[in-house]
Amino acid sequence: MYVEAAIQAAHTASVRIVGELTFESVAEAREQLRALIDAGCRHLVVDIGRLDFCDSTGLGLLLQLRAELIDGAGCLELRGAHGQPRRILDITGAHILFTAAERHRTTSPATSSGRMGVGSH
Repeated sequence: MYVEAAIQAAHTASVRIVGELTFESVAEAREQLRALIDAGCRHLVVDIGRLDFCDSTGLGLLLQLRAELIDGAGCLELRGAHGQPRRILDITGAHILFTAAERHRTTSPATSSGRMGVGSH
């Protein structure tokens, strides 16, 4: 697993998680994502299109960071979910949480139809 990140604007970072987000790799991902939040990013746009596998620990990390960002008036937006990571989001109902956060952030037609958030891009 590796994380690529770039700060796009004053409070927004674009992140790509590649490989597997599991118990074995979640500490490294947490450290890298936490560094972005500590640097002042309040909106993380996380591309998981190249994430091959995500276990419950990986999902827990995404949910924890989402909750922290929302508490600070921010947002964690997932993009590109497919395959097994999409299935874990659907089975657990977590896809609703990420889609709901995106709907509150903007009222664009793409968002209100549900194509944003954890949809495929």
